[in-house]
Amino acid sequence: LRPRYEHATFLPAAARPRLWVFGGAHPAGNRSCVQVLDPETGTWESPDVSGVQPLPRTFHTSSAAVGERLYVFGGGEKGAEPVKDQRLHVFDTATLTWSQPDTHGDPPSPRHGHVVVAVGTKLFIHGGLAGDVFYNDLFCIDVNDMRWVKIPATGDVPGGRASHSSAVFRDHLYIFGGIGPEGTLDTTYKYHI
Repeated sequence: LRPRYEHATFLPAAARPRLWVFGGAHPAGNRSCVQVLDPETGTWESPDVSGVQPLPRTFHTSSAAVGERLYVFGGGEKGAEPVKDQRLHVFDTATLTWSQPDTHGDPPSPRHGHVVVAVGTKLFIHGGLAGDVFYNDLFCIDVNDMRWVKIPATGDVPGGRASHSSAVFRDHLYIFGGIGPEGTLDTTYKYHI
């Protein structure tokens, strides 16, 4: 395994378990490589991948797996700046191929430190940071039709935040903690999805 931090780790729904790692930071520069661990043998591999890889990036709360594929949106470049990339990147673990499918609608603005949660074939993206701007918006894209939708928030709307966590339970998306313009947060919110 190449040394790194602020990277993505995912376990696709495959018959043979494999733990995949993508991107991350290193003192010599951000990474864009993919590596995979066979948990039964404890061996790491750096597979040859095809397609156009995403630019190196960090803060990989910016990815989620659906089936055999990892979906990556946004991520950090340097300091508080996100990569200037609004494309959705897809890594297929079965074919070891990167792709950037055509999407429809308006994607989220470039950001890092956001959360991405997969629910069935839908990806939900919340919050994040670009420079000194903390986002509180919520977007959804269904990987079947690749259409971005900004979900209007009602009720007690969370303030802008980054580096927070998120999980789905039944028909609710939960958002917890993070950091906002005023500092560290201890709040919990739920969206009906």
